[in-house]
Amino acid sequence: MIPKRFERLTHALARVASIVGNYGSMPVTRFVLDSAKVSVPVITHAEAERLNEFMKEEAVVKKFTNANVGGKTGTAENEKKGKTHAWFIGMAPADNPQIVVCVIQEYSG
Repeated sequence: MIPKRFERLTHALARVASIVGNYGSMPVTRFVLDSAKVSVPVITHAEAERLNEFMKEEAVVKKFTNANVGGKTGTAENEKKGKTHAWFIGMAPADNPQIVVCVIQEYSG
């Protein structure tokens, strides 16, 4: 269950991964069970392709396995000084994503 305060952020970060995985087009996203029906270009195919390659190289899972995944970690500032939130977005398979994920760990970045 996603805490209410993170619903919009989680959806936005998952959408970033889906845009990259969809080579620049933003699919209509739904949480968990529904699949994308339509996509709308929001960045160029070349930009998305470059980001996709970057995410495949940066994927944490890639360091431990040969899985065809892409991902990126990051941190987000919040109201507690010195205690950032850690986040991860990922997609699999990276060459034709069927799933994107977003994980946020509060006060642990």
